[in-house]
Amino acid sequence: MLYAEYWGYDDRETPEDETDDEHLYFIRWYVLKDSLNTNPHRGEIWLFDPELQRIGTWDLAQLPCVGHNN
Repeated sequence: MLYAEYWGYDDRETPEDETDDEHLYFIRWYVLKDSLNTNPHRGEIWLFDPELQRIGTWDLAQLPCVGHNN
């Protein structure tokens, strides 16, 4: 990840209900490499909140590659 910024916390104007809350991130650009410094073909991206709770997961095989237009 080359540029990611934590933008804050959104309680969706319901402070009494934490189930609809979200942490906001801005990810401008990233490059994925595996342990051999090559483009990975499978795996996952995990997104964590500031308390290190996993809040998002993406399957690499399902993500578009804008570098190769596929």
